[in-house]
Amino acid sequence: MADVDVNGIWKTEVDTPMGHHTVEVELHDNGGDLTGDVKVGSHRFPVENGTVRGEHVHFEVTVKRGIIKATGKIEATMNGEALEGTASAMGQKVKFVARRS
Repeated sequence: MADVDVNGIWKTEVDTPMGHHTVEVELHDNGGDLTGDVKVGSHRFPVENGTVRGEHVHFEVTVKRGIIKATGKIEATMNGEALEGTASAMGQKVKFVARRS
């Protein structure tokens, strides 16, 4: 199966134990290696260890705030024009649906 086109800016909203967040993700597929960044509020975090394999997308984001450091793992699948998946960090998992903006 050919890799799907995930290039562009994606937006979603998630509810976490730390509140409701609007999230903007900019993705760049470089032959199956995924780069970009994640914006939450005024904070930007680089996409790490990103891959696109067929319709499956995986990447990580490390958030550092003061002495706290957490790595979020994102697993998603293209479903039509949406990226649907889960984001996991610090023992919590949230579902999301992101759409290109």
